Amino acid sequence: MTDNKLLKQKWDRYHTELQQLLNELDIIGVMPGAPDDEYDGLNGRILGLLMDGASKTKIVEVIAHEAYEYYGSAVPKDTIEEFVDRVLVWWKQTKD
Repeated sequence: MTDNKLLKQKWDRYHTELQQLLNELDIIGVMPGAPDDEYDGLNGRILGLLMDGASKTKIVEVIAHEAYEYYGSAVPKDTIEEFVDRVLVWWKQTKD
């Protein structure tokens, strides 16, 4: 299998698993009722940050900015930090 195909398979798996986590944790309070892909923009940003080895602080900052700019929601910092802690545990267990 080529490196590009392997990377695509990993990305797809990571995206699906993170989508489930985002929907379950629902940091801006739109679930249930919103489409399953409601957090796709945030999903891609978070995955990119994780793959680049970004710090927890950076991920929290990006989520806070995206939540406000895209969703119009000022999510409390402690809520975002708790969410990022769960994401980082998932990432540590998931990444290859």
